[in-house]
Amino acid sequence: MFFGSIDNAVELCWGAALSASNVPFGDFHPDELSPKQAKVYFVIARMAYKYAEAYDMPQEVLDAIVKQYDELFVLVLQCDEDLKTAIVKHKHKFLGGYSNENVLKYLRLAGLAS
Repeated sequence: MFFGSIDNAVELCWGAALSASNVPFGDFHPDELSPKQAKVYFVIARMAYKYAEAYDMPQEVLDAIVKQYDELFVLVLQCDEDLKTAIVKHKHKFLGGYSNENVLKYLRLAGLAS
């Protein structure tokens, strides 16, 4: 059971993921990331989500991490054709699963569906 604010829980998950990846923790501002940093934080966002799942964090924490992941997803798509190719070839693992609604969300974010 988790006690505390959603923001603190999100920070905890990010901190654990960053610590595990040896990436220094700083203020998270997606619009200020270089393409290389965006790719790194994109992977770390998935790690933070997995950490939140493993520790049974409330759905609100998972939702907040997904929101951050989605911002990074869009940033990475702008600078990395490999991600779009992986999506088209069904090789990308969508954060949050493969429900029709979730897959459609990511296809829309990638500009591959309307």
